[in-house]
Amino acid sequence: MKAADTGCLQASDLNHPVLKQLSDLAHNLCQIRFLVVFPKPDGWGQVFQGLHSEKPGFCRLIQDNKQGAKQCKMCHVLAAIAACNGGKKIQTCHSGASTLIENMKGDGEKPFAVLSTCIFIHNGKPDVWKDVEKNGKRMGVDLAVLKEEFNALPKLDEGMIAVARQVMSLAAETVSIIREKTAAELTVERLRNRNGRPPGVQEMMEQELKNLLAVSSPPLKQARPRKVEGVPMLIRTVCSLVERSPNMPFTVSEIAVAARMTPNHFSTLFHRHMGESFSHFLAAHRMRVAKQRLRDLRLNISDAAAAAGYDDPGYFSRIFKRSNGMSPRDWRKKHCGI
Repeated sequence: MKAADTGCLQASDLNHPVLKQLSDLAHNLCQIRFLVVFPKPDGWGQVFQGLHSEKPGFCRLIQDNKQGAKQCKMCHVLAAIAACNGGKKIQTCHSGASTLIENMKGDGEKPFAVLSTCIFIHNGKPDVWKDVEKNGKRMGVDLAVLKEEFNALPKLDEGMIAVARQVMSLAAETVSIIREKTAAELTVERLRNRNGRPPGVQEMMEQELKNLLAVSSPPLKQARPRKVEGVPMLIRTVCSLVERSPNMPFTVSEIAVAARMTPNHFSTLFHRHMGESFSHFLAAHRMRVAKQRLRDLRLNISDAAAAAGYDDPGYFSRIFKRSNGMSPRDWRKKHCGI
């Protein structure tokens, strides 16, 4: 993600197998797929989740028309802008058919991209063909073929729309995770290039605070962490960093130095807002990551341990057994059917 500083995505960030699988799921359940519309420094980008040949024939017919293709792209952009500004979740595209919109929010709840389905016929909306026919005439599209493709569009009732929204919600969360991961990777790359070595926890924290805390005045060392939804941004930033990079060697002292406060102050602040100590939070998250990696049978146990922040496989096995009552190998056999 080359434009992480502005919160932008790139198309390459969105070529992700999980998004493709979720789009396939939406197609299997509701006969619709989705695309991601996202801002770029020079305009807006779009990534369709699925093969081009799997787009509805109706869409291909419209987009093969020069005027229709231009209107389609503009329609997606306008729908994205409307969604980011609290627009309707079900919107009408320029052809007259319907589409579902889901905005994706990042830090500070500011939308950074929009998820949109391919079009469908909303059963609750009457006389749709009249609008489609009018638009088809204006574009010079063969109306007989257009009507045939229109009739082939999926018809969604309220129940199917609710299912589609649930799948889109998962896809939106996936895009948010992808965005956070690529932003973290970029931070590591920048710090490595600056210092000629991998960054430590203190450097990572200082960069995160510079990017995310956004304290302007007074200076950071004098500032109090501002709050978002009742939790100081500092604590949110620390949790986000741990969740994205659990294999970093986190210590309270290094985090406290980066945040310009004493270790006791940070520990007290963290416990007050999270209801647990930082060490307990870190250990619990690393254990969740370890279990996720153990489910991937392509990884050996040492790799799963390293991904969760445990460089010593023997120590990892002892900690894992103490927490789960069985060794990592036995846990994998029990939960992965091997």
